[in-house]
Amino acid sequence: MIGVISSVEHIHTATPRDTARAAHIPAHQMAKAVVLKDLQGYVVSVVPSHHSLEIDWVNTEWKRNLELASEKEFKEIFNDCEPGAIPALGAAYGLNVIWDNDLGYTLDIYIEAGGHEHLFCLDRKNFNKLMTSLPHSIISKIKKSAAGSFSALRESRRDRLQYICRIRGKHPAPGKNRRRD
Repeated sequence: MIGVISSVEHIHTATPRDTARAAHIPAHQMAKAVVLKDLQGYVVSVVPSHHSLEIDWVNTEWKRNLELASEKEFKEIFNDCEPGAIPALGAAYGLNVIWDNDLGYTLDIYIEAGGHEHLFCLDRKNFNKLMTSLPHSIISKIKKSAAGSFSALRESRRDRLQYICRIRGKHPAPGKNRRRD
């Protein structure tokens, strides 16, 4: 059984990045779903909220000709969700899913709960249980608007280092992984 660590309530927001700000969570821990389509069907791409999906990279990975699905199509597929609040759990809707590798290194992942005022929080272990059998690759990059702020990038690197040290049974010495500018 996959467990949700917690649910988070926040003010009404319109975008995943705004949701991360309103819920006081780092943008790299907020997963957003981007729905793509082609003649073979729909694909839900899951990326960190401060990233932009690189559709060409997904097409290369899957050897398909995917493009963004329309808002009307979202409403038909995710009829139990508010428009624009698509959960990153596309497999629950019978859809193919591909997710960005960056999410696999994040300590906790927050996912839209189908509305613009609630999130589910999964720890890495439970997120990986849900997603590990699904295809994943590098399918996104940090948005230019987010690249100017290095805090999300720094947090993501710290999470990766902690994860690598944990699986190797080592703990980084305090201050050893700090960058000096």
